[in-house]
Amino acid sequence: MQLPGHTPFHHKKMAGFARAMLMDPELMVYESPLLGLNHEERRLFINTAMEFHGEKAGRTSLFISSSPDILTMIKAARAIHINQGLLS
Repeated sequence: MQLPGHTPFHHKKMAGFARAMLMDPELMVYESPLLGLNHEERRLFINTAMEFHGEKAGRTSLFISSSPDILTMIKAARAIHINQGLLS
């Protein structure tokens, strides 16, 4: 049984994301954005992030993740992959 005050992790993550978007930043930093999310939640988060990125010319989105599958999910103009301290 869940208590009424319990909020699922992905809801908390999306609420934090929404707060950040309201500030309309030039630079949006996503640190481990997919951590703890299931496949559908990941898809929703990435789609929302990509839409937000495209809404403003010149906006930069920086994704920091230890999960290599994020590279296949985002539409990046440029990606820098660091593996064991080496750029590739």
